[in-house]
Amino acid sequence: MAYGSAADVFDEYFRLSANVALSCLDNFTNLVVNLFGDEYLRRPTPTDLQRLLDIGELRGFPGMIGSIDCTLNDINILDRSPAFDDILHGRAPKVKYSVNGHEYKLAYYLTDGIYLKWSTFIQSIPLPQTPKAALFARQ
Repeated sequence: MAYGSAADVFDEYFRLSANVALSCLDNFTNLVVNLFGDEYLRRPTPTDLQRLLDIGELRGFPGMIGSIDCTLNDINILDRSPAFDDILHGRAPKVKYSVNGHEYKLAYYLTDGIYLKWSTFIQSIPLPQTPKAALFARQ
């Protein structure tokens, strides 16, 4: 899983049946949820959101509360995350910031091109033409 491989990629190497490999994966993921769920798989608190906003501001992205990378399969969690439930129901974190003289009122996530066109998802520049655009796309 750490390398983004399929759950049954090592079946033959370890001489496991697909059922045993998937059962091990299921046990592992249940353990991760039980051990870390209360801390990491919960709705962000106002303190969490402020910390994320502060980090985004320091990095030059006012209003950003995180980035979502499809290569890590984050798109699969859109229907499972309480943070995204809030966004789907119009309850995105409210913030105030200004970019190029325009005022914004919703926090956002940086994403790549596979994500839905939600107002809280800011997609990268696919073919940056200037150093500033290239920096934005890299970040």
